[in-house]
Amino acid sequence: MEIDGRIYKCVRASDLDRDGMYLEVSLADEVLIEVFYSDVTNKITVTCLGVGLPLELLEATLMKSRELLPPINLPKDNGNPN
Repeated sequence: MEIDGRIYKCVRASDLDRDGMYLEVSLADEVLIEVFYSDVTNKITVTCLGVGLPLELLEATLMKSRELLPPINLPKDNGNPN
């Protein structure tokens, strides 16, 4: 994503050690933000590792996290009409 003329890299991956998945935002190989979804607690946490981050970057990261991190909730009947 591009904000204020800077290109930020966004990576989504699973984390087997912490039992969940995360979205990581970096600039020039420096991780600035990590948003982690825990399969254990079903909660999302945000860690800002950078200083003086643009508000637009935080907003865009949070919006992307809402789209990509929570699991897809299937109906209890898995779509079966019976």
